[in-house]
Amino acid sequence: MKLADRFQLGYHATSVMYEAVINLEDNKNQKLRYIIVKTMPDSAVIRKLQNSPDQFFNESKAYSEIIPLLLQTCAVSSDGDLNVERSSHYLSAAYDLFPKCYCVAGESGNGMIVLQNLRIFGYRIGGAS
Repeated sequence: MKLADRFQLGYHATSVMYEAVINLEDNKNQKLRYIIVKTMPDSAVIRKLQNSPDQFFNESKAYSEIIPLLLQTCAVSSDGDLNVERSSHYLSAAYDLFPKCYCVAGESGNGMIVLQNLRIFGYRIGGAS
């Protein structure tokens, strides 16, 4: 794992981001997972200035509860019955809006959020050139 280059990723002061590539393999297959690990800034001054504990709490709740609920809602038709044709279209569109979240761990003081690194698909974090 390496500390992500802020100039390459785009400045994101509310967290420290690391990039990693995870190699998953068994006897027949090999898959690479490109991830971003977000942690809180080390500096207590920056944490307080950026209100980092609250920001981390909000982001962790979004990835662990709100987005899964949204995706679940997109998978069910308005009358509550699973409508495969309708739901697959909306579910596919909803999945494309968010990076995959692999892990939300810890408390806001020392937690981390592990997300799919969308840079491999050409996405850039705000402010990146």
